[in-house]
Amino acid sequence: MNVVGSSINVVITGNCNSIKVTGAGIKVKAQGVKVIRIQGADSGVTYTSSPNKNGKAISSVSGAASYVTKVK
Repeated sequence: MNVVGSSINVVITGNCNSIKVTGAGIKVKAQGVKVIRIQGADSGVTYTSSPNKNGKAISSVSGAASYVTKVK
């Protein structure tokens, strides 16, 4: 799933292989995801699970105040 733009809120239900966020002010809430990549300021992804062995998504974040967070 690619999310490109600015000031976007997205909710992804179900499992997703990868999420790529490009832009500023993008917020994504996801259920299951393997890989997350963020390029841009003030963007973030929260997710609840990952099929990876350790239960955490592989992530790459570049941009001021951007984040990836696993929530319960």
